[in-house]
Amino acid sequence: SSGINAEYGGHACVAFLHTGVNLMLQFYPPSGPTDKPTKEYVDFEKDPTKVVMKSRFIMNGVCVQLKGWVDLKRLDGIARLEFDYDLADQEDRVVRARLREYEERQIKNEFHWLDPS
Repeated sequence: SSGINAEYGGHACVAFLHTGVNLMLQFYPPSGPTDKPTKEYVDFEKDPTKVVMKSRFIMNGVCVQLKGWVDLKRLDGIARLEFDYDLADQEDRVVRARLREYEERQIKNEFHWLDPS
C-alpha cells in the first residue's frame, strides 16, 4: 500500500527503527506538487522488486535529500541523507528577501515615528 501512495499520492511514511526517526516523505520537486511524481523522485520501473526514491526536505534546519530504495516484498530498504545544495540556496534567497522586507518596514516605521506627517 505504501508503494501505491508513493506513486499516486506522492508521499510515503518511512521509519528508521534503529534510530527512532519517522519521516513523511514527499516525492515532488521543490517547486511544488505536480499531477504525478516524476521518475526522478519515485521509480518503480528501475528494478521490479524495489522502489527507488528521492525526497527533498528540511530536517532540523538543514536542507537534505533522502536517496534510497525499499524492497516491495520485505518492506525494508536502505537510504541516506545528503546535504541539498540547491534547496539550501533557494531557502537562503527566500530568507534574505524576507529579511530585507522586514528591515525596510522597520525603517519606514522609524521614520514615521520621527515625522508623523
